[in-house]
Amino acid sequence: ASVKQSSGRSNGNTPSANIKLYNLSQSTLNRMVGNAAVVLKAGFDTDVELPLIFVGQVERVFTNRVGSDNVTTLLCKEASNPLKNVIFNKSFPENQTYNFILLQIIKAFQDNGVPLGGFEESDRSIQSITEASAYNNKVGKVLSEVCDEIDYLWFISKGRLYVQPKELDRPTEFVTIAPQNVIGTIRPNDDKTALAAKDKNSKASGIKVDTFLNGEVGLNTYIKISEGAFEGDYKPDSIEHKLNWYSGPWQTSIQSQRIKEFATNTI
Repeated sequence: ASVKQSSGRSNGNTPSANIKLYNLSQSTLNRMVGNAAVVLKAGFDTDVELPLIFVGQVERVFTNRVGSDNVTTLLCKEASNPLKNVIFNKSFPENQTYNFILLQIIKAFQDNGVPLGGFEESDRSIQSITEASAYNNKVGKVLSEVCDEIDYLWFISKGRLYVQPKELDRPTEFVTIAPQNVIGTIRPNDDKTALAAKDKNSKASGIKVDTFLNGEVGLNTYIKISEGAFEGDYKPDSIEHKLNWYSGPWQTSIQSQRIKEFATNTI
């Protein structure tokens, strides 16, 4: 399997997964249909509970013969069904706050199986709209429209919805990357980051790091490099989990930026 998450600085980035399953029974194949729910957990024997890697729905499924194997491929996306099928149709009067409108849209996601991971208030979200507004579109497009009006960002990670100001880092917990779990070396994101991230003369502070599979890492987490030249706290910009039980790799690749300002959950 390959599971990809990418935040960027635009609205509506949702993780995708490409999952290949080998030599399934016919009864199992019958369950592999479009819009079916998919929950992928993976980790190690030492995990008390396997970490959640992906939760979403099947967008496409097909089976091909590869050598002596029948390989079934699932192309999946988080919150696929609500984003494709749920229409948000509501009107709001003049002087209604953006907070209230956002919470109504969030409720539409929740009512359709996408729980809230975090909603961050700000001085922009407590402002009121200056004229009556009506929305009638797919719920993701409406959320993007409202977020754009107040320079907000929304994304989905591990099946949960997050809504916050664009300039803030993503809230929630830290995941520590221990040196013994790093594959190879930690690298700068580009040539501008040739200096260690903690060096004041470094113009940029992005890093790339490969680790043994770590399902605790997500767009909703920070990562902490515990020691070395790039010691510090970072927020992931993109994550890719690669799972191959038989021949590898079994690892997580992370691109991230040093944290500038911490966000905290208010709701």
